[in-house]
Amino acid sequence: MRRHTLAAGAALLAGISVAAFTAGPAPSHALSVAIAALIAAQMGSQACVARKVAVADMTTVVVTSTLASLAGESLAGRGPGRRLWNRRTAAIAVIFAGAGAGAALLQLHLGLAIAVGSLLTLAVAVLGDRTRPGR
Repeated sequence: MRRHTLAAGAALLAGISVAAFTAGPAPSHALSVAIAALIAAQMGSQACVARKVAVADMTTVVVTSTLASLAGESLAGRGPGRRLWNRRTAAIAVIFAGAGAGAALLQLHLGLAIAVGSLLTLAVAVLGDRTRPGR
């Protein structure tokens, strides 16, 4: 079911990307609002899948919890989970790298940024299905 949710999200993003490319470099306000609403709904479904899969330390839903955990378990915090410090730091680095890549793509075209998101979502759905336990 999770792969179907992700695949449907990838299809939705692909459709949004086509609409953005069709609208040209400056979509209307109404289209921009519709695009934002649809992407938000799709991101919500991804968040549900991420919670269900329970990917350790890759909390795409609440970045602040990762930052808070990192601070609490740092060398200064002397928390019990200090060994997770490197993984949480890597998770934050991946989040920032994704934000930077997305910002760069937006400079080229809104539709391109959304298309790349669609392709990445589809890749996650396919790879997740192929690597799931018991398959």
